[in-house]
Amino acid sequence: MASYSTTVTADTPQASTLSPTERVLLQALVVLRWAALVVIAVVLVATRGSLGRPELAVVSVASALCFTAWATHALRHQPGVLLHRPVIALEVGIGVLLQAGDGWAYGSFQSWEVAALPSVWPLAGVMTAGVAFGWRWGAAAGVLIATSRLAGLLAPDVNALIGIGEGIFRPPPRLLSVVSNLTLYGLAGAGAGQLSVLQRRAERQEATARAREELSRGLHDGVLQTLALVQRQASDPALAQVARDTDRELRAFLYGSADPRPATRLADALAASANDAARRFGISPALVVDPDLPDLDPEVVAAASGAVSEALTNVAKHASAAHVNVYAGIEGDEVLISVHDDGRGIDAAHAGAGAGISGSIQAPVAQAGGRVEIRSTPGEGTEVCLWLR
Repeated sequence: MASYSTTVTADTPQASTLSPTERVLLQALVVLRWAALVVIAVVLVATRGSLGRPELAVVSVASALCFTAWATHALRHQPGVLLHRPVIALEVGIGVLLQAGDGWAYGSFQSWEVAALPSVWPLAGVMTAGVAFGWRWGAAAGVLIATSRLAGLLAPDVNALIGIGEGIFRPPPRLLSVVSNLTLYGLAGAGAGQLSVLQRRAERQEATARAREELSRGLHDGVLQTLALVQRQASDPALAQVARDTDRELRAFLYGSADPRPATRLADALAASANDAARRFGISPALVVDPDLPDLDPEVVAAASGAVSEALTNVAKHASAAHVNVYAGIEGDEVLISVHDDGRGIDAAHAGAGAGISGSIQAPVAQAGGRVEIRSTPGEGTEVCLWLR
């Protein structure tokens, strides 16, 4: 039997689009790259007589120039590609080449002490890594580029002049230069990543508030009144209960929850989703939660609990399953949530096409920085896997 698997992550083009803030930042980084290249060109002209390996300097600077020209073109036609992993890895690699190649290109210890080739060009790659993947990856890229400067001490002519150990530790300690660079690059990457996260969160909150306001105007006089009428006149207690639950959830969404404290405990949110599914649909999800789960951001918890609720709703309505299990645990540096049933499975030709999966499971999780994988074999059940940070 054919099986079906699909994955959506936050950095895939179909899962997210660039925010206005990200576009402005990418434009500023392109300007930074060009300005840094001008500085590098001036320094090269002024110090050309000191170059011991001019071909290495030309290759390093030409690599930065080609990348900058390509990034300028991509910014106009496909800006999102600048935040893809291979592109950022390439730019960080060029930054490492500039830092490490300085001592090799000039062949003197003084050039290693006062860097000529790198300028501030590598900062653009460090900040882009932070914007794309968060402050940890931004700081890691900064540390990598800063410490790569030590490779300049390995150049034979530099090492012959002073020696690696003496060159680093003799007064004044040359290691201070590396520490200074490490601090600059590390803080730049971490700061860009954290500011990007905060800005994305503010933009999502603003967009959600606008959508809620527009939706409330359209639903208040229609759907809510209909639900109230059903509650009063329905002869079926189950139907009346569903109307009351829907009315309460809809009002909580439109006008805000009565509890002003955002949920940060994933275990509590998953238990609430499982209990709600049991009450509404009569199913009995088996919930297993790792007691060492970390506290997550409220937005991540909300996205996860909403996706689990939607997955359980799909099980109740479509799967004809005898058993459904909900598991939450730690996998590597991520939190894994699995909703697994033994029902009829999903037809690979139609899976993922409905709004229930794409709109209520994949999209919210991707917007919260996570990813979703749906595994299914017809006749053998379905597993919805969520990976969160």
